[in-house]
Amino acid sequence: MPSLAQSAISPIENPCELSLVIPAFNEAGNLEALLKRVIPLLERLSKDWELIFIDDGSSDETFAHIVAAHVKDARIRCVSFSRNFRQRNRDCRRS
Repeated sequence: MPSLAQSAISPIENPCELSLVIPAFNEAGNLEALLKRVIPLLERLSKDWELIFIDDGSSDETFAHIVAAHVKDARIRCVSFSRNFRQRNRDCRRS
């Protein structure tokens, strides 16, 4: 079984039908509840899904919680940044 880091950055050999990408910044206290709600929804939508967290430089245990979830279900993946890049607040509209 590949490590979380390998599975998060390695080429996708078998692309799945549904990918959900969720940004996370210091969300350790919220991840369990989120997973309890999101996974059943993904299961209803497709049996072929993946959940990708973008850990934007969290200083809490967010990444450790995602790793623990990945160990239970390899369809849960993570991209982890070393610091917060504040991408959530970027306005993509043109003036």
